[in-house]
Amino acid sequence: MRRAAQLAREALAQYGLTAVPVATGSKGYHVVAPIQPALEVETLAEALQKFAALLAAAHPDELTTLYRIALRGERVFLDWLRNNPVSSVIAAYSLRATPRATVATPLCWDELGTTNPDAYTIADIDRLLDRPDPLAELATQPGDAQPFVEGVAEAFDRSGLVLETFDRFRS
Repeated sequence: MRRAAQLAREALAQYGLTAVPVATGSKGYHVVAPIQPALEVETLAEALQKFAALLAAAHPDELTTLYRIALRGERVFLDWLRNNPVSSVIAAYSLRATPRATVATPLCWDELGTTNPDAYTIADIDRLLDRPDPLAELATQPGDAQPFVEGVAEAFDRSGLVLETFDRFRS
């Protein structure tokens, strides 16, 4: 998962977007890139689905966009679905309903290698809130989504990949 986050960071940077990892308080990491809200949400969601497909195609032994766990093998699922208008994502510093009361936490990239996704709990919240917040810092420099969407569309068209209609009950 850590490598998947790094690969996503590198790929986003190729399109001009800076990103921050967030330990979800559960099983994975989110990679967050702030963008100016200038595009229709559906346009951005499709671009992110294409981005995930391109990233998975570039690293087929490590990454996948296959929704069903049984089809993934040992590959990390790139959850592009978090970017759909009807989806949700865990907010920073939110509690998870776990016996340990884990907390979703923004990280610096140098923390990723040593911080598990469920490393922090409610007992850590005061310390977490007292440290610099890389996600809040990133939000002060939102990127332009238009070059990202256009760049991904061009790369996707050249790739020969095909987006399949997603149906969570059949995929």
